[in-house]
Parts: sequence; C-alpha cells; structure tokens
Amino acid sequence: MRDPTVSANPAAEKKRVRDSVDAARTQLWYMVRELYLYDEKNPAAAAFYSARDLLTRILNDVDADNLVRKYASAPDARDKILSALAQGTPPLRPQAGRREFTLRDRWIADIMENIRRRGFGVSHSKKKPEKGENVFSIMAEAARQIKNGVRESQI
Repeated sequence: MRDPTVSANPAAEKKRVRDSVDAARTQLWYMVRELYLYDEKNPAAAAFYSARDLLTRILNDVDADNLVRKYASAPDARDKILSALAQGTPPLRPQAGRREFTLRDRWIADIMENIRRRGFGVSHSKKKPEKGENVFSIMAEAARQIKNGVRESQI
C-alpha cells in the first residue's frame, strides 16, 4: 500500500524533507541549549544556587529590612542570614554510576514523534529498508547541520 503522505511530486517531497529537517534542527538546538542551562549533572546544585541568589537579592532589598526586624530579634540578623547563605553548599550530585538522561531522552523522543507525525517511517532495518527518508535519517541530518553550523537547510 502506498503511503498517502508521500507526494508523487519530487519537488514537494524535497520540500517536506527539508521542512522536517529544519524543524528537527530547531528542536535539537533548543534541547542542547536548555540541557546546558539545566545542568543535568547536578540539577540540585543549579536549583540551590538559583534559590540562594534569589534570597540574597530579596534580603538586600530595602523593603526587606522591616520584615527581617519583625521576625528576627538580633540587630544584625540580615547579615548573619546572608553569611549563612554564602557559606552554604549545594546537595551532592547523585551516586556514581550511569548518569540518568531522562530529560534528554524524553526530549529526543518528542522530536522523533514530531518527525513521525510528518509522515516519515521509523524503520531502520537492513532487512527491509524504506525508500526515501525516515525519522533517523532526518534526526541525523539535523544533528549534522547543527554540528556544521548550517543556518538553513540546503537539501
């Protein structure tokens, strides 16, 4: 049975492949960027430093002095709190062993599902190869373009 999503027009098929590669490249780029910011090695440390910086900014605000005086009896309570925050250490990273890449894996699965919804197959079997492009070839081309710094697809 013929795949209804595949066009008989070669130019239309090339455009469909190019659009899919562009979409996958954009999604992969955002994934890499977000995972770098998220710091998957020790997400607890990133959250700790973010919370510490927020509390420091709040306590350094002029309006916070009234609240600190209201709830803390010591005259230098704000300075002690800021000192304790600065000396704090983040939680340790998870135990040694295989790092978990759950966020990365979920993101890649979503990108692949988006490509599949565009009408590309998921088979990469050597026994029964598909004609044309599939999800894996689209992902590989998108990753190759990111590596080479391609801005627009030239397929």
